Amino acid sequence: MIPFDLYFTNINIRPTVKNSLVCKLWYIHIEPRIKIEKVRHYDKKIYDAIINKLYYEKSIYKKYNTIQYFDSIINSIMRKIIGDTHIKNIIKANMIDCHNKFKDIYNDFRDIIAYSEIDGKIADEYRLLLHNYYFVDLEKTIV
Repeated sequence: MIPFDLYFTNINIRPTVKNSLVCKLWYIHIEPRIKIEKVRHYDKKIYDAIINKLYYEKSIYKKYNTIQYFDSIINSIMRKIIGDTHIKNIIKANMIDCHNKFKDIYNDFRDIIAYSEIDGKIADEYRLLLHNYYFVDLEKTIV
């Protein structure tokens, strides 16, 4: 049976036995590529949602409902990731890398650049996601 992760393809075929066998062979050959695309897709979605949430928090037009909206988007994405056994550990490793990179940027430039605070907040958002969904405890960035 072909799983439902063909989200990243756009194929319309007739439901015949011959076509299903061809699709099964085709799917077996592109499954690694689909996995890579799914990881990229979810990494970008998480990053974009975090960035939008944090920049919206800093704006003068912020409303509490909008911050909750971004939190619900992030939670929805994370539930999809945690439910997918094929990519959940890859995303976890990517999130730890992102946390460490933003934490390093914040620690290196916090005294020089006034806007490096956002890098620390991004690192903290990744830290919270890792703690809440993967039960990984990382050091807090902003005190």
